Amino acid sequence: MKMTTIKQMTLLVFFCLWVWCCTDSNKPTEGVANIESKQKAFTIEAKMDIDTLLSRFDKEVVHIGYDFEVKKAKIYLGVNSHKIFSSLIRELNIDSSKYDVTFFCKDGYSPTVSLLQLLERNGYIVTKDVEAKDVWEEDIKAKFAPAYLVWDIPKNDHKHAFPYGIVQLQFIEKATEYSLAKPRTTAKEPIEGFALFKDKCIKCHSINQEGGIMGPELNYPKNITEYWQLEQIKLFIKNPSSFRANTKMPQLTELTDAQIDLIFKYLQFMTTQKIVKND
Repeated sequence: MKMTTIKQMTLLVFFCLWVWCCTDSNKPTEGVANIESKQKAFTIEAKMDIDTLLSRFDKEVVHIGYDFEVKKAKIYLGVNSHKIFSSLIRELNIDSSKYDVTFFCKDGYSPTVSLLQLLERNGYIVTKDVEAKDVWEEDIKAKFAPAYLVWDIPKNDHKHAFPYGIVQLQFIEKATEYSLAKPRTTAKEPIEGFALFKDKCIKCHSINQEGGIMGPELNYPKNITEYWQLEQIKLFIKNPSSFRANTKMPQLTELTDAQIDLIFKYLQFMTTQKIVKND
């Protein structure tokens, strides 16, 4: 009788263990299931790390007919910008018509790109040159890593930014975009000059610490028009290397004298509007 009881108890223990194992096998294991919940949550206000963002997506082989930066056809590994930003729009529940995206590059270049443009299907954020022996070709590795925004567009299309060395990005609400750099006036010339400056200059130069940091701040604490004359500024814009050796600033030959005059009027006006974020 004693032996029978022990056997029954042993069988009962094994049965309970078997039931527990079967039940527990349906639970997600660490690092395998429920991947969505382990993704770092982003917020609309914060800068997003590019490596963290891209880790959410499977990369694909990308064929670019003509890459403006390297002046030839290229094959990269990356993620379509439509896939990235449509996912973020759903996650953050935002209106795509009300936001732009600023890209922060390691060399200080900070272009702002329309979110609607990024939702087109011809843009890619790429992280590897498929044809290179390493991740990138040696002559561009230092500049292009960790990520590069490239577009599969016609050779004569000049409406897209091609930032490389991207480390972060951030959503910017159009209504408040460059609010400290915007002239507080109804005067026509400063407003038109600001529009030109925003299109041609603010990717590299900041006004009141809003904009790129590849080039110098042009308003705070001392505005460039307070120590440079208009004619010098014109000559510098047209041929920066005639003033400074090894300058990163390209020649902006497409700007007319009249447009440069408007930019100068804007810069002059901003001498009266020196307000920075950390004041």
